[in-house]
Amino acid sequence: EYVKTVFAKVTAYTPGPESCGDSADGRTSIMKNAWRMNGVATDPRAVPYGSLLEIPEIGLKEVDDTGGAMRRSWDLGVYHFDVRFLRPGDARVWGIRWVPVKVYRKKS
Repeated sequence: EYVKTVFAKVTAYTPGPESCGDSADGRTSIMKNAWRMNGVATDPRAVPYGSLLEIPEIGLKEVDDTGGAMRRSWDLGVYHFDVRFLRPGDARVWGIRWVPVKVYRKKS
């Protein structure tokens, strides 16, 4: 179910130590497998866990993680989505982009 479209900062990370440092344990903040590549991190106060995001050039991703940078952005009223990639090089190629992102709620 479509909820809204937001203009967001979209960054990229990998679940390994190159992005997550010492906290790289292979699990998302809701205890899902972080190596599953269809997830994205954000502040769950901004967009709840389980929501789907349609990100240009990437497609649909499920919110299943969070991080300090996303929480700090939301404290400033900025939507920040961090897309999970398998390889660090792919994450670096994505970089930082500001794009419109469609937010969907899963139907119960």
